[in-house]
Amino acid sequence: MRPVMQLGEETKPGADATSVPPLPDDVSDLKRMFKQAFPGWSVIWTDRGRWWATRPTVDRDDLSHTDASALEANTPAELWVKLQAASR
Repeated sequence: MRPVMQLGEETKPGADATSVPPLPDDVSDLKRMFKQAFPGWSVIWTDRGRWWATRPTVDRDDLSHTDASALEANTPAELWVKLQAASR
């Protein structure tokens, strides 16, 4: 059984590619964390190891709303930071 990792633990500063632990095959817990923290965004982990967050581009209450509708990242931690910035 793999030890539980905290979000961002796979991107420790100074870690080289051989010392970074792999993500578990089941990322449903990470995706659930994203959904709770960033409602309205859908999070996708591709078979190539890329992370994406998407959301509808039209805000029915404010049609001039022009925030990012798709974000991509190499790690869940990087995506989390991008989502925080887009949510401001």
